Amino acid sequence: MARKPADVIAKSNKPYGRDAIWTAIRKLASTAKDATFTCRDIFDACGHEVKKGTIKTYVNGLTNAGYLTTGIRTPGAFFEATKYRLSRNVGAEAPRVRKDGSEVTQGLGTEAMWRTMKTLNAFTAAELALAASTSKAQVAETAAADYLKFMIKAGFVRAVAKGAPGKPARMAFIRARDPGPKPPQIQRIKQVFDPNSNTVVWPKSEITKGGAR
Repeated sequence: MARKPADVIAKSNKPYGRDAIWTAIRKLASTAKDATFTCRDIFDACGHEVKKGTIKTYVNGLTNAGYLTTGIRTPGAFFEATKYRLSRNVGAEAPRVRKDGSEVTQGLGTEAMWRTMKTLNAFTAAELALAASTSKAQVAETAAADYLKFMIKAGFVRAVAKGAPGKPARMAFIRARDPGPKPPQIQRIKQVFDPNSNTVVWPKSEITKGGAR
């Protein structure tokens, strides 16, 4: 099942997918008998709106990553019988892990660019890419240029010096427009969604008028 677009999820005002599972786990850990729970308990706590397979995969990943520990095992199907305990409660934000417990790195580059551009006075796409790159996620200059193009359209970044042959454009973050810590997302339909306000800040209609890239 494909993940719903972020703006559609926001309109529902309910946790979805991994976020819903993690919210259910934290609640069960504080309310369940002996602070243990099964995948069935998580399924029920999610209102049966998250697929069982999605729950099993994420629970496996959390267990392999050390966020959950396996508790009591009783005879029966895996989904209903294995009990878990929350051993690492890292807050409301759901851990981003794969089934094997390894960290999901997708999106880390965007998060790093969003944080980094706020600390720089003025920068080129190449300078932002270099400053935002980490050992976990390398940011390409082309990715930085693409993200900046949409941040300018959305009104979060402005050009302070036009580009010329052999001289790249320089840009600056507009601090008065800072919406919060979460990086705005460029959705597949090329609209910019701000997860801080849960709103589309550069709508599809504008892209149609201005021409899709």
